[in-house]
Amino acid sequence: MKFAFVGTPGFGAWVLSDLVDCGRAPALVISQISRAAGRGKKPRPPEVVTAANAMDLPVLQAQDINDEQVAYRLRDSGVDTLVVAAFGQILGPDLLDRLLCVNVHPSLLPNYRGASPIVRALMDGAPETGVCVMRMTSELDEGPVSHCRRLPLEGWEDAGAVERALALLGAQAVGEVLRETEGGGPEWRSQDGQPSYTEKIHGEERWLDFADSARRVHNKVRALSPSPGARARLGDIDVTVWRTRAVGIDEFSEIGRAGGVVGGVAGGVAGDEGTWTASRTRLLVGCGEGALDVLQIQPSGKKVMGAADFLRGYGNRLGLNMRSKGSDGE
Repeated sequence: MKFAFVGTPGFGAWVLSDLVDCGRAPALVISQISRAAGRGKKPRPPEVVTAANAMDLPVLQAQDINDEQVAYRLRDSGVDTLVVAAFGQILGPDLLDRLLCVNVHPSLLPNYRGASPIVRALMDGAPETGVCVMRMTSELDEGPVSHCRRLPLEGWEDAGAVERALALLGAQAVGEVLRETEGGGPEWRSQDGQPSYTEKIHGEERWLDFADSARRVHNKVRALSPSPGARARLGDIDVTVWRTRAVGIDEFSEIGRAGGVVGGVAGGVAGDEGTWTASRTRLLVGCGEGALDVLQIQPSGKKVMGAADFLRGYGNRLGLNMRSKGSDGE
């Protein structure tokens, strides 16, 4: 069977590359148009286009996938199936009725339908996530599913690591769906359970709230890494926090068990929200429960650095508290 691959950002590029590695090369790759990006505002092709070009796959960039020129190209390519992964446009009824359209969705449907399933699962501290291959219908993320794969989460993984793992699992799962379609079709089953929905991350959500428990703050940091990053203000410096540990609470606890530098220092600020302290290479911030051990941090306009380098360069400007935007009445 011939299929076209439809995707735009990094997740789609990884699924595409893994599909090809598994011996499933598409007859055509469809992606969105190149858009201005970076300081020079030069058009930058989507990551799926870059990946497809590197593998010498035929590419069509479409302003609207439902345009007649796309339909013509699909017919000319002899395609009977679309494999969609993080495309960013809605497929119209003509495509859905004429072709088998399947979506590689990075959650265990019906959990985390919508735009940000990986980020929201990590923010929630979910113990596992996964990927489902869904037959697409006119209703958003409500179609029947086949070949779901689970991924346990241990609490340290950031969104980039989870996205990469789910892309591989998704490619393997959709490969099975394509194989079974050639032999008569996979078993499609209705989504079971109460659905939950996700929205895109908004700018204000990026700010850390140290009144939360250290676990919740840590979960937000890893959910927003490697993009767009969690924000905070330390003294008069706006920073992006990229990597952390939660200490002093439950299974994340380092206090008492680790002792010494981390244990003793964290114990001094644990529960005292926004208060920071440092010892040797450690920068720790008190939260409503426990403390946050800041491992990687980036001052606005500067490079990402470890806590020790940050303290050497900015230690005399830190003030008394790390805080969320507006927490002091701004």
